[in-house]
Amino acid sequence: MNINSYELLNKVISKLMILSFSLVAISMLWIKNPVFNNITSKTFLIIIIIWILIPLVRALIMLTPEAIKSIKIKSWRIIISTRRYYKLTKINNFLLHVGASMFLISMVFYGVLDFKSPFLSYITTVILCMSFLLDIFHRMKFIYTKIWKGVLGKVFLALYAALAFTITNFLARNWVMHTTNLDAKYFSEVVNSVSVLFTPLSYVIITSILCLIIIIPECLWLMLLAAISPLKENIKKIKLEKPYNLLVRMQTGKRLEILKPKEIALLKSKAVLFRILPAPLLFAGIAFTLIQINNFSGKTLDKLGREWLVINYYHSKTENPKDTFRYYEISDSKYSMAYVLNGEWYFTTYKTEK
Repeated sequence: MNINSYELLNKVISKLMILSFSLVAISMLWIKNPVFNNITSKTFLIIIIIWILIPLVRALIMLTPEAIKSIKIKSWRIIISTRRYYKLTKINNFLLHVGASMFLISMVFYGVLDFKSPFLSYITTVILCMSFLLDIFHRMKFIYTKIWKGVLGKVFLALYAALAFTITNFLARNWVMHTTNLDAKYFSEVVNSVSVLFTPLSYVIITSILCLIIIIPECLWLMLLAAISPLKENIKKIKLEKPYNLLVRMQTGKRLEILKPKEIALLKSKAVLFRILPAPLLFAGIAFTLIQINNFSGKTLDKLGREWLVINYYHSKTENPKDTFRYYEISDSKYSMAYVLNGEWYFTTYKTEK
């Protein structure tokens, strides 16, 4: 719609609005017919809506090309960022293909030849896990770089570290309360020391959970890839070049005709199916390791923590350094007593009369 047509239409709508308003006024003042009043009122309302809607639609038509262009640009930027996020380094790609090949070879040995080789299984698992760890490291580095650029990112990372400290502090307080049957506020120095000491461990655990969350979209993507894989081949067979070339360009960032032989080989490779295969094995191994560490060192850490409490807060009433009874004055009439039983310190609370 050109300017002259728009101005002409605007004048027509304005005159119709004035005419309908006049009819509404005449109907309400002199005719006073309910049916006629209803018709003229609705007509006047419709004309007002059209009068407001026409410039909105005109502006919308003018904004549409720029909006579509902006959406395309932002969509391609998202695709580029996603491709960089999932891009494998040369070493990682090599390890992934080696691990995938060894996995299939071991399947042949186990399933067809009935030849069991634990060494081959261990090597395959180690190589795939190394590839997965490098992949996760690359992604975490990418996320960290993106987040750190903005102020909100720095705030997020600060909150991330604060969350790790808060979790450790909460666990330390619970351990003190469970061990001494007293409020943790009476042992603030030990609580803060334990919190600072074990915050890195809490940070690692939270990061491991985040890594597990990171691979969830890839699991969904692989399921989708498996579902559309036949469709992709059919697209190529029926010579719908544009959709197929678009899929290739989204994956590689290049047009199909300028791809090198190595890039075509990687495009047709099925190694992506093995990309998340070591994830459950690795996280199961981490969980198993943490459980074993807790089984072997949990009692030791608990014993060291009890001794730390005694050293920092409890005092003997005698000068004998081997005294098995130590005391900590909570208030004027409330005491906590630490005593040795079977080589370990235990705690109890008692009150005295003034």
